Amino acid sequence: MPLLLLAACITLPAAALDTARLDPATRANDDLFRAANGAWLAATAIPAERSEVYGADLPASVNARVRAIVDGLRAHPQAPGSIERKLVDFHPGPGNSR
Repeated sequence: MPLLLLAACITLPAAALDTARLDPATRANDDLFRAANGAWLAATAIPAERSEVYGADLPASVNARVRAIVDGLRAHPQAPGSIERKLVDFHPGPGNSR
């Protein structure tokens, strides 16, 4: 396995390693996570109501897209038992949460 890792490190172009997120003050032997992500950790604030953050706010964008689809379906009557009606029934309406 170490040989495979060494081969990958040698063959990867320098641009494949994002050095902007590294923390040069932390030795990888002491704290690998902080050494690899230290600059990002220092520059990124995690809001109190969130337990995690992403480079792109994927959960929020997915929720917004699902909400737009369901709101579009809710605007028109759907046949009972149809997939569209099940989606509308499953997802809470405006002002409601599960």
